[in-house]
Amino acid sequence: MNMRHILFVGFLLIALQVQSPSQPPAHSAPSSAPAPPPPSSLLQPSLTTVDQTLSALQFDHWRRGTIRDEATSNVSSIQKDIRENMPPLLKEADASPSSLSVAVPVLAHVNALYDVLLRVVEASRVSGPGDQVTSLQEALSDMGKARRALEDQMQQNAAAHEKEIVTLRARLNALTATRPQTIPVPMILPCGAFVVHHPVKRKPKAAAPGAAPGSAAPANTAKPAVPAGTPQPKKTP
Repeated sequence: MNMRHILFVGFLLIALQVQSPSQPPAHSAPSSAPAPPPPSSLLQPSLTTVDQTLSALQFDHWRRGTIRDEATSNVSSIQKDIRENMPPLLKEADASPSSLSVAVPVLAHVNALYDVLLRVVEASRVSGPGDQVTSLQEALSDMGKARRALEDQMQQNAAAHEKEIVTLRARLNALTATRPQTIPVPMILPCGAFVVHHPVKRKPKAAAPGAAPGSAAPANTAKPAVPAGTPQPKKTP
């Protein structure tokens, strides 16, 4: 959800920057909210308390059994996570304290640590001495408060992002409504070249040799040939 908000805010900012310099904005820019505290300031004190409390545990005073063995493994896992995995996550979150995309992994990691620490506390109530149970419960309470503080900060950041989106959307709608509508100029397409068809002059036929200019060709007056053996008509005197 946060990534969609960030992308939408960036799109609105770009759209507002391409407006005409001569056209004043419809609304004043939203006032910048104070930067939230870095997540490490909310979580690091409780993480340090948990690490110190777990380091002070004396498992040789616990009852032997699977409960103690499981608690020992969980304590080693929590300390390794606090010392190795949490520092880079907190460093990245501190670089952008108002970003939800980097705060979500931190919160998920803290929630996982809280669940494992809760199992250690429950195991101490069964197998551990009373003083160690009390110290573990206090460390668990501190981590729970830090976790809720981070959740509240993330909720405030989300509300601030939504408010900024609403403000920028209103500005963009106002600019779109007041911007003069441009009438598109019709495009004149080039006309094709006209082809002129000239009449074809036919040459007159050549006259027969010996004929006078302008005279028509003599008609054919020769009689048709009579086949041999045909009786000729007699001439009357």
